[in-house]
Amino acid sequence: MRFKEFYEQNANKVKNLREIDSRYFYVYRITNLLSKKHYYGSRVSKNHPNKDLGILYFSSSYDKNFINEQKLNPEMFKYKIVKICSDNVEKQLFESYLHFKFNVGSNLCFYNKVKQTIEGFDSTGHNYNKGRTLTEETKHKLKVALTGRIVSESTKEKQRVNALSRTKDQNMLRGVKHKGKVVSESTRKLQSMQRTGAGNHQAKVIHILDSDCNVIHRCNGTFKTVCEENSYPWTTLRKAKNGKKLYIGSNGKPSRNIPIVSRRFTGWSIEYE
Repeated sequence: MRFKEFYEQNANKVKNLREIDSRYFYVYRITNLLSKKHYYGSRVSKNHPNKDLGILYFSSSYDKNFINEQKLNPEMFKYKIVKICSDNVEKQLFESYLHFKFNVGSNLCFYNKVKQTIEGFDSTGHNYNKGRTLTEETKHKLKVALTGRIVSESTKEKQRVNALSRTKDQNMLRGVKHKGKVVSESTRKLQSMQRTGAGNHQAKVIHILDSDCNVIHRCNGTFKTVCEENSYPWTTLRKAKNGKKLYIGSNGKPSRNIPIVSRRFTGWSIEYE
């Protein structure tokens, strides 16, 4: 497939449609003359490509050795401006076309560890960030950049699907890195409040009902606290739902061997608002 055909089929699918004035959009190739290994990339620059690539810019590769080697031994590399594009859409499409044509993400003849696609970068099969430790400066920059960020509904749905696709063991392993981590007292209190539901707008409202189905308490995320303050058997009461009543068997009669201190709660139940 030629690029013209590829462009016509995919131009309307590109999501990165931002317009940038007074910039050069170009696609480039960097070649190691000794290993014959290549890197295909794209760039938006204030400077003309011939005064930018290999002089001020050495690719956006995650391979820092590749970038440092260019700076230390420039004679080992050849730089080529493959195409100067008219806009950001053409730039992204042409880079995607080359990445697809040469399968750069898996091709050992290329430095590229990710593949540009119409919808963004595809890093399938690569763990180039695995085990990477972020500096405090980088963490701060990420924090500033993400503060106030609005997550789209489509992203939330993708995150939900990914979470559901993981097994219980996989989800547990995601928390291994936090094992042994010291948590401050203020953080503990905040987590406790969020888990109990106090102050959490997503907390479920629970009604505690007596044996005559009268609502005794309305708990907005404070079910356990209310039970403890009133000496209610919360560990068993929380199971008396969906038509079930506390200490009442399936035959509708009270169970045997009910603790004396708990007999007054026979027939109690809970329901969600």
